[in-house]
Amino acid sequence: MPRNVIIDETKITALYERLSRDDGTDSESNSITNQKLYLEKSAKSLNLPNIEHYTDDGFSGLNTNRPSYQRLMKDISSGKVGTVVVKDLSRLGRDYVNNGWLIETFFAEHDVRFIALMDGVDTFSSNSLDHYAYINVTNQQMAMATSRRLKLTNEIKGNEGKPLGPPPYGYIKNPANPKFWIIDEAAAKVVRDIFSMYCSGLGTYEIANILNDKKVLTPTLYWESIGKPRASKYDPTKAALWKAQTINTILKRQEYCGDVINFKTYSKTPKNKKRYKNSAENIKIFHDVHEPVIDRETFNIVQRRLDGNRHRKSADKKVNIFNGLLVCADCGGNLNYHFNQGNPDLKYFNCANNNNNRGCTGTHYIRMDFLEKIVMAELKALMSFARENEEKFARFLSKCVNEEITGSTQLLEGEIRQLNKRNIEINRLYQKIYEDNALGKITDTRFQMLSKSYDEEQLEVQTKLKEKQLELDRIKEKESDIEKFMAAVRKYTRVTKLTAKMLNELIDKIVVYQSEIIDGIWVQKIDIYYRCIGFVASKEENKKVIEDKKRYVEMEPRQGVVIANKKRE
Repeated sequence: MPRNVIIDETKITALYERLSRDDGTDSESNSITNQKLYLEKSAKSLNLPNIEHYTDDGFSGLNTNRPSYQRLMKDISSGKVGTVVVKDLSRLGRDYVNNGWLIETFFAEHDVRFIALMDGVDTFSSNSLDHYAYINVTNQQMAMATSRRLKLTNEIKGNEGKPLGPPPYGYIKNPANPKFWIIDEAAAKVVRDIFSMYCSGLGTYEIANILNDKKVLTPTLYWESIGKPRASKYDPTKAALWKAQTINTILKRQEYCGDVINFKTYSKTPKNKKRYKNSAENIKIFHDVHEPVIDRETFNIVQRRLDGNRHRKSADKKVNIFNGLLVCADCGGNLNYHFNQGNPDLKYFNCANNNNNRGCTGTHYIRMDFLEKIVMAELKALMSFARENEEKFARFLSKCVNEEITGSTQLLEGEIRQLNKRNIEINRLYQKIYEDNALGKITDTRFQMLSKSYDEEQLEVQTKLKEKQLELDRIKEKESDIEKFMAAVRKYTRVTKLTAKMLNELIDKIVVYQSEIIDGIWVQKIDIYYRCIGFVASKEENKKVIEDKKRYVEMEPRQGVVIANKKRE
């Protein structure tokens, strides 16, 4: 029997259009433009009043998180809609459970007439509802099959080193080959400025404020301005402002070195659109695919500083040039920056784990002015050596680096050989048990148990292989660090004042020890680990390299108190 529903001429006739990649190889007839034309013509022929379009372009039918779909549901709930018309059931969605609930429950409760033109469904006619459930199931199966095909295609592309996602801010697709990226100079300049400001000692909050003061367009608004919007729906007031989180995201993007990084995230099922972080062994990294926006050396400097910068921005809004460099000698934790409330000019550091009762027994308190004097003295000694005898200094650097490379490389190469050998053995064992099972020498149950064990071991071996190879590659990269370090030293040989940029280019970390009283003087030891050569006094023969340069620092912060750094023993 037809449902006894009276059409209210004052209510909206909602024409809903949708198109996305899960529609597979559907023809041009399913384009949004053609859907609109077809629905308008059909609605007029049925004398339906107050036509209004609800359009979702580029949204999957496997989930209901679509802007116009949500707006339609809200308008139905508020009683504004009398009829909903779609080209076919798959336009409404490809989730057969949700479609069934809409047609049989939601539309009926709100006295809404539903029409799917191509499928012959009209809730005014009970005869038209006999076959809709089968159509909904078929539509979902088609979408799932399309999703699986797309996933397989993406796996192939991703393993070939082709980017799977859109280019980040600073890049655009190459017009000659859209599969790859080229630098977008206007945005790339902002990215370079962000890295430069961070290397100079500014924090992410300060950088965001500078960009906002200069009225630099955020990535979202920039993409809008060049006609390539990314967000389908956003709040313009929020998108207009740079935030520390945005700066932090840009600083962490390895793609700016010219790399392609695929499979960073994954979805569990086609219907669940939430993205989950992938494990490291499943992420594919392809180096130097595109022209870099940021050189790899600068990127690595920034990553080291980001890793060491775990505390919030400084309360006095001053730049902390040692940010991310100071390490506690006892617990390995970071040293946090503070200033005296009664005397803001007195700045100091202490161990974060001592302040938070996390097990470090010493404060490792050190004044900034004292630390600056010690570090400046050490750097001047190193630079004086480099300036007076550059050839000898270069040999010294090579010796330090090559000793580390040789020892570590031999160890890692031995481990890699053993892992490769075991990987080959597992393949041979797997083939043997397969043949034994086929010949009836071992049961199916035994075969399944052994094959599962070998699969798990092989996965573990292959994961370790990737980790060891990456570690080996990183060590070998140090061979090219010597000239870069030499260039950095040359640049600062006449420096008279410490800067964050200089410290980050020259120093890997500064280890701070707990102070102690020796002969009535507060003595404190620090070890400076340089980026290329590590701690120069870590070996007996290195202690004499710059022994003739003064590195002992003493100062009197207040009457009756003398503090000094510890002389090398």
